[in-house]
Amino acid sequence: MRRGAVEIAVLNQARELRPGMSASVQIEMRGEPHGLRVPVAALDFSPNRVPADGTGLGVWLTVSGNLKRVPVEVRGSDGTFAEVFAPELREGVGVAVGYALTRDAR
Repeated sequence: MRRGAVEIAVLNQARELRPGMSASVQIEMRGEPHGLRVPVAALDFSPNRVPADGTGLGVWLTVSGNLKRVPVEVRGSDGTFAEVFAPELREGVGVAVGYALTRDAR
Protein backbone atom coordinates (compact mmCIF):
# COMPACT_ATOMS: atom_id res chain seq x y z
CA MET A 1 0.00 0.00 0.00
CA ARG A 2 1.20 3.49 -0.79
CA ARG A 3 0.05 6.72 0.80
CA GLY A 4 0.26 10.19 -0.61
CA ALA A 5 -1.53 13.47 -1.03
CA VAL A 6 -3.73 13.83 -4.10
CA GLU A 7 -6.22 16.33 -5.39
CA ILE A 8 -9.54 15.10 -6.73
CA ALA A 9 -12.60 16.81 -8.16
CA VAL A 10 -15.98 15.74 -6.76
CA LEU A 11 -19.51 16.95 -7.22
CA ASN A 12 -20.83 18.69 -4.11
CA GLN A 13 -24.42 19.42 -5.10
CA ALA A 14 -25.74 18.78 -1.58
CA ARG A 15 -23.12 21.18 -0.17
CA GLU A 16 -22.02 18.61 2.43
CA LEU A 17 -18.30 19.03 1.75
CA ARG A 18 -16.60 22.02 3.36
CA PRO A 19 -13.12 23.52 2.96
CA GLY A 20 -10.53 21.81 5.15
CA MET A 21 -12.35 18.48 5.31
CA SER A 22 -10.37 15.32 4.57
CA ALA A 23 -11.37 11.97 3.11
CA SER A 24 -10.00 8.50 2.60
CA VAL A 25 -9.98 7.21 -0.95
CA GLN A 26 -9.29 3.71 -2.22
CA ILE A 27 -8.19 3.30 -5.82
CA GLU A 28 -8.54 -0.16 -7.29
CA MET A 29 -5.83 -1.27 -9.65
CA ARG A 30 -6.15 -4.01 -12.25
CA GLY A 31 -4.60 -6.60 -9.96
CA GLU A 32 -1.70 -7.09 -12.34
CA PRO A 33 1.95 -6.58 -11.49
CA HIS A 34 2.88 -2.93 -11.45
CA GLY A 35 4.66 -1.66 -14.50
CA LEU A 36 7.91 0.20 -14.57
CA ARG A 37 8.27 3.90 -15.27
CA VAL A 38 10.66 4.65 -18.13
CA PRO A 39 11.41 7.86 -20.03
CA VAL A 40 9.32 8.17 -23.22
CA ALA A 41 12.66 8.65 -25.00
CA ALA A 42 13.37 4.96 -24.30
CA LEU A 43 10.43 4.02 -26.56
CA ASP A 44 11.85 6.16 -29.39
CA PHE A 45 15.48 5.07 -29.06
CA SER A 46 16.96 2.77 -31.69
CA PRO A 47 20.72 2.12 -31.89
CA ASN A 48 22.32 2.92 -35.24
CA ARG A 49 18.88 3.81 -36.56
CA VAL A 50 17.78 0.19 -36.68
CA PRO A 51 14.31 0.17 -38.26
CA ALA A 52 11.37 -1.16 -36.27
CA ASP A 53 10.94 -4.90 -36.76
CA GLY A 54 7.15 -4.88 -36.73
CA THR A 55 6.83 -6.31 -33.22
CA GLY A 56 5.40 -3.12 -31.79
CA LEU A 57 6.83 -0.85 -29.13
CA GLY A 58 9.94 -1.89 -27.29
CA VAL A 59 12.83 -0.68 -25.20
CA TRP A 60 16.54 -1.47 -25.38
CA LEU A 61 17.97 -2.91 -22.18
CA THR A 62 21.64 -2.82 -21.27
CA VAL A 63 22.66 -6.39 -20.51
CA SER A 64 26.32 -7.17 -19.75
CA GLY A 65 27.44 -4.14 -21.75
CA ASN A 66 25.28 -5.01 -24.78
CA LEU A 67 21.87 -3.80 -25.93
CA LYS A 68 18.91 -6.15 -26.13
CA ARG A 69 15.50 -5.13 -27.49
CA VAL A 70 12.50 -6.14 -25.41
CA PRO A 71 8.91 -5.66 -26.66
CA VAL A 72 6.75 -3.84 -24.11
CA GLU A 73 3.13 -3.00 -23.50
CA VAL A 74 2.55 0.67 -22.67
CA ARG A 75 -0.31 1.29 -20.26
CA GLY A 76 0.03 4.99 -19.64
CA SER A 77 2.13 8.07 -20.22
CA ASP A 78 2.31 11.65 -19.07
CA GLY A 79 4.36 12.68 -22.12
CA THR A 80 7.65 12.50 -20.23
CA PHE A 81 7.47 9.04 -18.67
CA ALA A 82 5.56 5.89 -19.64
CA GLU A 83 4.43 2.90 -17.58
CA VAL A 84 5.53 -0.23 -19.42
CA PHE A 85 5.05 -3.95 -18.85
CA ALA A 86 7.24 -6.84 -20.02
CA PRO A 87 8.33 -10.06 -18.29
CA GLU A 88 12.03 -9.20 -18.70
CA LEU A 89 11.74 -5.75 -17.14
CA ARG A 90 12.52 -5.38 -13.47
CA GLU A 91 13.61 -2.57 -11.24
CA GLY A 92 17.29 -1.71 -11.61
CA VAL A 93 17.74 -2.89 -15.23
CA GLY A 94 19.33 -0.21 -17.44
CA VAL A 95 17.12 1.15 -20.24
CA ALA A 96 18.82 2.96 -23.13
CA VAL A 97 17.56 6.41 -24.12
CA GLY A 98 20.54 7.47 -26.27
CA TYR A 99 24.20 6.85 -26.80
CA ALA A 100 27.44 8.74 -26.98
CA LEU A 101 30.48 8.03 -29.08
CA THR A 102 33.69 7.95 -27.08
CA ARG A 103 37.32 7.96 -28.10
CA ASP A 104 39.92 5.69 -26.65
CA ALA A 105 41.86 8.01 -24.31
CA ARG A 106 45.53 7.07 -24.52
